[in-house]
Amino acid sequence: FGGTGGAYFGLLLKTFLLSLLTLGIYSFWGKTEQRRYLWGHTLMLGEPLEYTGTGKELFLSFLIVVPLFLVISLLFGLAATSLGPFGPLLIYFPLLFIWQFASYRALRFRLTRTRWRGIRGNMGGSALEYGLKSTGYILLTAFSLGLLYPWASGKIATLMLNNVWFGNRRLAFSGSAKSLYKVFLLSFLACAGIYAIIASIVFYRISSTQQYTMAIPHNLYTSFLPLLLMLVMLLCLVAFTSFYRAAFFRWLFEHAAFGQVRTRSTLSGGRLLTTTLINILQVVLTVGLGTAWSVIRMARIKLNSVDFRGDPQFGELLQDTKSAPKTGEGMLDALDVDIAF
Repeated sequence: FGGTGGAYFGLLLKTFLLSLLTLGIYSFWGKTEQRRYLWGHTLMLGEPLEYTGTGKELFLSFLIVVPLFLVISLLFGLAATSLGPFGPLLIYFPLLFIWQFASYRALRFRLTRTRWRGIRGNMGGSALEYGLKSTGYILLTAFSLGLLYPWASGKIATLMLNNVWFGNRRLAFSGSAKSLYKVFLLSFLACAGIYAIIASIVFYRISSTQQYTMAIPHNLYTSFLPLLLMLVMLLCLVAFTSFYRAAFFRWLFEHAAFGQVRTRSTLSGGRLLTTTLINILQVVLTVGLGTAWSVIRMARIKLNSVDFRGDPQFGELLQDTKSAPKTGEGMLDALDVDIAF
């Protein structure tokens, strides 16, 4: 990946200013320009990816979906008032399904608008089936208090990736989530242990301070301790998610095959954690102006960690004949959500 933060910042600034002038309408064209830049600076075997989607496709899709989304929101609101205290809980299930359904459709759109060496991507399978199954996996994870998260995330990834095509060749993915549990549990226990130690120290110092009351503390030192505890909790959360996300990223490429080509990633948890912390500081200290450099930095460490082995067999790679969606990601736009680059 060879993109630069300065060039990407120019695109983000242009999108922001023109979106203000057009009451948000230009944002769809701006998003398209940003993707063309990111895709065009991603090279495989020296050949860049190409994004062929248009802002018009995203805009028309948004116009189609927004009225439907408003009707659904109204129905959910009425259901919430009539179902009493259980209303919000029951509404969560269909919203979760819609989220998963929309994510699948969005990935299909992006794949069909992605070309490499003139060959486009595509996605088979059923968004309805994916939405139902992935929603079920997420609910099982919630009922297990998060213990099934590696298993569920592995199942969801398998559902999606085994339906990915590039030309006439399908991506084959098969991996057991057992290897993810080691990183998941070790990272969780390490972060929980660090947090427990810091929390014990903080509560000990607070309880030993005579001036502390259940109201507002009068001592500046004891006032600072709860904030320190919150900061440590956030850092532990970032560390835990970074190490697990890096392990999951490596796991995805390790178990993916494209014909005779096998892939791998060398992304480490420490590298991802360092990059994440730098990005957070940059965005906060620049009041959001450093977002462009953060996006580019994250794309660089992820994409540059990937390589492959095996014969790509370009002579046997042909254009696919499956249909492509004519509209974009309106449902995700209506939900104000985006899936990672």
